[in-house]
Amino acid sequence: MKRFIKRFSALLLALLMLLFAAACGKKPGTEDGSDATSETNSNNPAHTDPERDDTPDLPENMNLDRTVNILVRSEFKDEFVPDDKTADVLSAAMFARNSAVSETLGVKLNFTDIACDEFTGPYGGSPFHAAIVKVMSAGSDTYQIIANFAYFSVSYIQQGYFLELNTLKNSYIDISKPYWNSNYYSEAALNGKNYYLLGDICTTAMTEAEVIYYNETLVKNYLGEDVDLLQKVYDKEWTYDYLLDCIAAVGNGEETGVWGMSATNSSYSVDGFLAGLGLTLVKTSADAQPQVTVTDSHNIDITNALRKLYHSNASMYVAEAGEPFRKGQSMFYADYMKYAQYLTNEKISYGMLPFPLWDENQKDYYPTSHDAYTVLGIPRTCEKPEEITAVLELMAYESRQQVRPALYYKCYSLRYLGTNEKAMMFDFIIDKLSYNFGYIYSDVLKNPSDDLGAMHIFRYDVVQNKTDLMTQVYGQAGVYKQNLKKLLKAFYE
Repeated sequence: MKRFIKRFSALLLALLMLLFAAACGKKPGTEDGSDATSETNSNNPAHTDPERDDTPDLPENMNLDRTVNILVRSEFKDEFVPDDKTADVLSAAMFARNSAVSETLGVKLNFTDIACDEFTGPYGGSPFHAAIVKVMSAGSDTYQIIANFAYFSVSYIQQGYFLELNTLKNSYIDISKPYWNSNYYSEAALNGKNYYLLGDICTTAMTEAEVIYYNETLVKNYLGEDVDLLQKVYDKEWTYDYLLDCIAAVGNGEETGVWGMSATNSSYSVDGFLAGLGLTLVKTSADAQPQVTVTDSHNIDITNALRKLYHSNASMYVAEAGEPFRKGQSMFYADYMKYAQYLTNEKISYGMLPFPLWDENQKDYYPTSHDAYTVLGIPRTCEKPEEITAVLELMAYESRQQVRPALYYKCYSLRYLGTNEKAMMFDFIIDKLSYNFGYIYSDVLKNPSDDLGAMHIFRYDVVQNKTDLMTQVYGQAGVYKQNLKKLLKAFYE
């Protein structure tokens, strides 16, 4: 099985890249079409052992001879369903992945997309939520895989809508494989139980990843020709204070027309900063139950610092769009990774970075995805879940083999970033995507009276430039503790 998978994937990927290179007239990994030759940076963990066997451990000649029905959100169906109306390389990769899974396992993948309102989720009567409730109420094996809205998905655990994955007999899921995000799986676990998977199938985790873009020309003009921001990241010298120093070097944007940094005054950038600087809503440990930590002094410190950056820094341009960056009038810009698509026709040389460390004592970078990313679950009504684990495992592998390279080449190498040195940062950020317990379960910890997730207190303190953060967090901490107890009950019963 492994040999067949490798051969099948290699042929499809080779054909995909050949077609893409012909369409672009360039070779992957370079700006001008020349051969890409770049030394691997030893501090860059994106480069792994080439001898490691990462193919799925599936039985030889496995033939499930069945249809697998997958429910996806209409807003993000392009994670799963190729667009047959375009010759887009990403759609071609989706088709290649789905074909590989179908051919290898003898399955037909049938996708149903239903609208899922980002702002109402399961509480505002979204059609996606209604479809899930209908299936659970009827007890019907309508869908075998459900691609959930991550933020709202956790409430379904308390309702018992999804199967616990670690107790499935003969499961083929191997969370140690690189195509699964083991950090998410570890952070989401309670009492040894897990209900959702996150991996390379979920391209929203990549496209919704929050990053900082930099204008290479402005960096050289204001910081010096020898400043290498990428190496600063690898050497763990990319800290919040260093970012402030860089911004200050540009000066007052109102006076010069050039800003040190620009950002949308919303979750698009604020959430990335909060996560990156180490906001901790709940503390977890192997030998104790989780504890609410919203009143931790570090949380207060980073929120106060961000409020000053967004509302009191003369080198910071705060708006609802990235126009200054697109026009070459901002050295840094914070937004989603998918924002790069709006820079394709702009005449600027740029790259991307993770959000900085709070200081040199921070253990690592904590890039994260905006909470609309997808997580995958097997509904409790699924009659043969072990077969579905085989489909998920192979689909994740093929996503890493085919979809991720296509996203990389289409969006962050040829079309956007241009050079290997800058494009390598794509893997660095994606492979470090982290999801802490408090972020994952923020929705179920919230105070129902204001309908704000636990992290929203900190987000809106920055966005709305509030001054009563201490009052808010101490006022809500008791509610969060009670709701955490309810969540724990669902995992320990």
